[in-house]
This record gives sequence, structure tokens and C-alpha cells, in this order.
Amino acid sequence: MWEMRCDFTGDRYDILELKDGRVFAQYSKPQRLEEKIIGRVWSIWDISELSQTVEKSQQLGELRSQFLSMVSHQLRTPLNVVSFSNSLLKKHIHEWTSEKTLPLLERIQTAVEQLSRMLDDILLFAKAEAAKLNIEAKPLNLVQFCHEIVAQIHTCNNQNKVNFDSQGSCCTTSIDRKLLAPILKNLLDNAIKYSPSGAVVDLQLFCEPEKVIFQVADRGIGIPVADQQRLFEPFYRGSNIAHLPGTGLGLSIVKTLVDLHGGHIDMKSEVGVGTTFTVIFPSMK
Repeated sequence: MWEMRCDFTGDRYDILELKDGRVFAQYSKPQRLEEKIIGRVWSIWDISELSQTVEKSQQLGELRSQFLSMVSHQLRTPLNVVSFSNSLLKKHIHEWTSEKTLPLLERIQTAVEQLSRMLDDILLFAKAEAAKLNIEAKPLNLVQFCHEIVAQIHTCNNQNKVNFDSQGSCCTTSIDRKLLAPILKNLLDNAIKYSPSGAVVDLQLFCEPEKVIFQVADRGIGIPVADQQRLFEPFYRGSNIAHLPGTGLGLSIVKTLVDLHGGHIDMKSEVGVGTTFTVIFPSMK
């Protein structure tokens, strides 16, 4: 705290924000001799840390509201499917044939898988935001790893094909496979989800001396320009996909995991043409 004098009149309380980001609270009171103002004393406090705490608290409050809204909306649909299908099965289990019961069981299975993916996203997002994910970089054969990811995607989806191609000397680099997996899976899942049935999705791997590049390209609906700046924000969903299920966490998780690896992610998209995500990691042998 320090004091200054000036000739202003009346008590004043102000918040001063400097260009370097610091924030100060200022209170000043006139000093009088009998009835005459002879000066003013300022008391100034550095409240930068308090201001940052309040701002972060407000942001957390907004995230909490967005999270509750997402949970109540996105989890309700699969839960309703499970509840309704279960009620029908209980009511008709002794009179329906397997031809009638099997579709309901498949609907329940699909809904459960959808719930499981949502909960996995929420858990991974919470860990990433709390900085509880540790990087455990180990030598990894990237070509083999990408083939494994594509095989897993094809197991869960037989409507769209993922083409994988690699260029350069892509044998082995040090990277955390448990964090690389959700990066590629989220990008590929999104590419498939927002593409027409039967459309091809491309996964490309480029290996250069100083960096490793993963590229996922689709021929889907594309992302409106107005949505592109906020695409990596938690719970944010594009204006043209509101009718499709999703938590709005996938790309936020991808961005956080890429940052943890010291990498960088870029996106190019055109509505009606498709979207390409490019992830770049520094090469570590």
C-alpha cells in the first residue's frame, strides 16, 4: 500500500486495471483543515490475485451450469430408450418371439454404449482439467498403432471406411499411447458421425525429422465459420449439429491432450465440403 496526494473533491473508490494485467483497488478521501480541503490521501491495494480468483470462480460457475445442462439433455435420451425398451420386454417377455425382442435388446445395447462413451468423455475431461493426467512417453510404433485404432473404429462402425496412409520414416517415436488413443479416436469418431453413411474418412501420418503429424479428413457437413473460433471450448457444439447426440467435450479433450504433449492442433473446414484436423507433435526418439 502507498499514498498519494491530489486536489480532487469527494470520496472515491475505483478499480484500476493496468495493461500488464495487474488489478488495483483504490480508495481516496479528502483531507481537511477546519472546512478547507488541503489535500487527498489515496490507499491502493494490489488485488490482482483476488480478481483472478473471482474470474476463475465465475468461469467455473459457467462450466458447472453448462455441464448440468449437457448431462440433463444428453443423458436423458439413452436412459429413456433403456427404460422404455425394458418396460416392453418385461410386459411381453413370455409372448414375444426372439424376432421381436432382439431389436429391443439391440436398442438397449446401443444406448448403454452411448452412455458409456459419454461417461468416459466426462471422466477424461475432468482428469485433464484437474491436471491429473501424467505424460508417460514410451517408444511407440506409430504405423502399427494407427492400424490398431482404425481396426477398433471399424469394429464399432461398419457404415463408413477409414483409409490409413503413412509417409516418411514412421517406425518409432516416444509418445504416451494412452493419451494419443483418445485424440485419434475422438477425431475419427467425429469425422464419421458428421459424414454421410458410406463416406470415406482419411487418417494420414506424416513423419518428419523434427515432428510427427496426424491428419484426419472427412467429407461431411463441415463447420460454420461462426462456430470455428469456439470449437475447442468445453460443452460447445456447432450450430448445425444440435440435432445429433454428443457432450460437446470431444474436441476440448483433444485440445487439452495435445497441449499436454507439447503439440499443436489446426482445423480447416467448409460447410458442405468437409473438415480436416491436423495434429502436430514434436518428434522424440
